Amino acid sequence: IRDNVMVASEAQSMEESHDVSNGRFTIFQEYIKEWNLTGHEKMTFQFPDGSTPAHAHNSFLQVIHDHGLITGILFVVFGVISFFLSVWKYSTKKQEKEEFYNALGIAVIFAFALAGMVEWIFHFANPVGFSVFIVIVPLLFQQYDGEKNEK
Repeated sequence: IRDNVMVASEAQSMEESHDVSNGRFTIFQEYIKEWNLTGHEKMTFQFPDGSTPAHAHNSFLQVIHDHGLITGILFVVFGVISFFLSVWKYSTKKQEKEEFYNALGIAVIFAFALAGMVEWIFHFANPVGFSVFIVIVPLLFQQYDGEKNEK
């Protein structure tokens, strides 16, 4: 694979090897070999044959490659917390008006995690990557209706 363009001979060899990942598993393995604590300046690297993939085709691997293992762990933890916070808000707020929006947060964060496993989605051309930024904002701020609960 060269810059996300597959040469006919590479496509034929992948067909013969029954590679269902379209070369992604190979890219994933190479990115995992490059992990370190501080990350890399470049978004990509060179395969031994001199070719370079455009990106990791996996948002989690790309974050770890670009920024290091510690940031990658924080990225995953933040995603898990956001998902559970969405579920908590959905289960505790049963007003019809808010129920849809809270369920939307669960769906978008789940879609982000799922799509992120097979593609780099941190650009505005990808609707899932863009949507997750919009959905996370309400999770970060508590809405008050002007009344304080006093015991």
